[in-house]
Amino acid sequence: MKQKIFVLLAMCISSICFGQMKYDWGEKFDFSDKQESKPQLVMLDNYNTYLLTVTEIDGLLSSHKVTIRKFDQKNQLIDTYTQEFQKIDASTLYNYLGFKEVGNNQVVVFAESYSGKEKKKDIYKYVFDKSTGKFTTSLVVSFSIESAMKSGSTELEVSENGRYIGIINKRDPSKKEPVQDNVIMMDANTLSVLWNKEVPLEEKVYDRAFTVTNSGKAVLLRAAKGFKLFNYLKVVTQDAQEDKQFEEAVVLHNPKAISIGQADYIVDFNYDAKGLRKGDYEKIMLYDISTGKTIKNNTITDFNNIKDISEIHFTKIFLQNNEIHLFTEAKVKAGTRQVKVNAFSTMTMDEPYYQFGPSHLIIMNFEGEVKEIKNLRTGENSLADFYHSYGLLNINGRYFVNINTGGGYPGIYEQSSAPLDKTPALLLPLIQGLNEDRYKDQSTKYISQLFGYVKDARKVILCRVYYDNKMALVSLVGFPQDK
Repeated sequence: MKQKIFVLLAMCISSICFGQMKYDWGEKFDFSDKQESKPQLVMLDNYNTYLLTVTEIDGLLSSHKVTIRKFDQKNQLIDTYTQEFQKIDASTLYNYLGFKEVGNNQVVVFAESYSGKEKKKDIYKYVFDKSTGKFTTSLVVSFSIESAMKSGSTELEVSENGRYIGIINKRDPSKKEPVQDNVIMMDANTLSVLWNKEVPLEEKVYDRAFTVTNSGKAVLLRAAKGFKLFNYLKVVTQDAQEDKQFEEAVVLHNPKAISIGQADYIVDFNYDAKGLRKGDYEKIMLYDISTGKTIKNNTITDFNNIKDISEIHFTKIFLQNNEIHLFTEAKVKAGTRQVKVNAFSTMTMDEPYYQFGPSHLIIMNFEGEVKEIKNLRTGENSLADFYHSYGLLNINGRYFVNINTGGGYPGIYEQSSAPLDKTPALLLPLIQGLNEDRYKDQSTKYISQLFGYVKDARKVILCRVYYDNKMALVSLVGFPQDK
């Protein structure tokens, strides 16, 4: 009885705290989460919100473009801008690489266009300027390819501090000449190329992953081909290329660069290359790039029992309170589906599809020791083509998490980094207010990762998808309440 009274009192107090919250609902607009992907809220300010999406459709209804929608203070759609990806010829193929906000006035999208007929791959940047409402298209770099099927792969990474953009072009092996991958480093403010280096590949190794440091270095993770378990790091700068080995035989996945003071480090999950292992994510390390030494490689058990795990994303990394806070999200196999062999074929094949699922906050001190691993509260799982497990905001050192509850309303809670045993509670009065929108009688789903914050206006922006191919935005003005 006492416990029930306490809960009721807590809800009443919370209702009073959130009583000053204002909800601004926008009108619904046309949107298809099956045709548009990679949604991002960008260039937020007191006056406008911009929603960026990418369309990548092959076949007869081929469409490859970036779309930016502009909304006013009341979340009403006031304009839509589109930019087609650059075509080389009628057989051009495309790959979206990533985006980067440039200040608060521009956003740049990177994509590659390649043609087997022309035997080339072009990487373009598409810069949208909100002051003019226009896109500017520029060629970043061009590479020769052997064919459309042997065009290699391209990846893009942004440094943690947002100052550098790195691009790696991984070439397909050639019998005629030694293989060399290319690394391009760009200034993220001017969008100019700082340097472009060919990086020779030794025989029987490949570039598995790469990351960009806050000082503008590219760190390549090189792994052995075939069944041999072996990897090392190659650090590439404008003037040098240097190999960094690990003291123990371990296999890394996808290192992420961070800085502690002026020193560059990487963090990554790994497993032992020798002997039996319980899982591919049984360890997590902090490694000093400059000295080439592992500061600490922690044994962990939290990921060993996750079934059909494909990879673990570092969603966000923060350094605060003399700690490293690693927010992660696991990608897991959800089943198989039939897809066309290629865009021009009627034949199909089974292809696995994935969901984002188990998520964690890993707390590590600056000596690399894992102090605690917290299970993040996540909601309904959705296909990884569009939906993530959660959205995250760091507001003045406080972490707020947004999840899709599957009940037509969002789940927002505050995640503390302090040692706590209990599961964080949803901000119920806030959610109840969100659920009282004009479309509450229609089936809906919130996009968890679309969780934006405008500091000066103290408002959070959320996006809600409706099953009639519509979307609407809502703002929570006066969030968060002071403690």
